[in-house]
Amino acid sequence: GGIQEEAAWLRVPVVVLRTSTPRPEGVELGLARLAGLDADRAVGAAEEMAEPARLASLAELPCPYGEGNTAARVAALLADPSVQQLLELREPVL
Repeated sequence: GGIQEEAAWLRVPVVVLRTSTPRPEGVELGLARLAGLDADRAVGAAEEMAEPARLASLAELPCPYGEGNTAARVAALLADPSVQQLLELREPVL
């Protein structure tokens, strides 16, 4: 699933050699194609995904997995003193 997410962010088409994926958003948008393990089907999918018109259309699609700013958002939360209080480890009183 990670490769599918990274490729979607970069707008690089992906042929997934499985019959299902835990990342269906890319398939639904056309950024990924499920091909299973059939070699002919995989080659056909790769040829189709590499067509110039398809590549151009993929460049215009939004990334279905977010905006790419999660690390900055997490860092800001961890720097917030009120969030730090929530993350303090406390031993239970018995």
